[in-house]
Amino acid sequence: MPRQDKPWGEQQPAAIIVSKDGPWIGTPARNDAMVAEQLKDIQYKDLRRILDAAYRYASEEKGHERHGKSGDGWSSQRHAAIAKEIGTGFAIGQAVKKAYESEGLEPDAAKRELLGAITYLASAIYAIERGWR
Repeated sequence: MPRQDKPWGEQQPAAIIVSKDGPWIGTPARNDAMVAEQLKDIQYKDLRRILDAAYRYASEEKGHERHGKSGDGWSSQRHAAIAKEIGTGFAIGQAVKKAYESEGLEPDAAKRELLGAITYLASAIYAIERGWR
């Protein structure tokens, strides 16, 4: 049976909700979705922080210094060209190598190696997305 709209007086009231994007008027269902999104942000904030750090490492720090000075974007750098030729093995191997190299290093140095490993795993995902297996 199709849903019948309720008369105005019987509808759920809208709510004014303040979010990181500013205030908006929404229904309770929209409010539930907003709360769910905020909860997810809270529950996964550490993952987001680490992935953001890997992005910065590749785009601004050592990854950029080593591989981005040519002006090529991340997907045009050597790791992508190698993946196109031989598949994901190189990127996965580099990630494993970096993970092993992180063992026994001081915490900051170990974190840098592992951020590099994350970017190589991203390269493997990029290759898979393009069918370069």
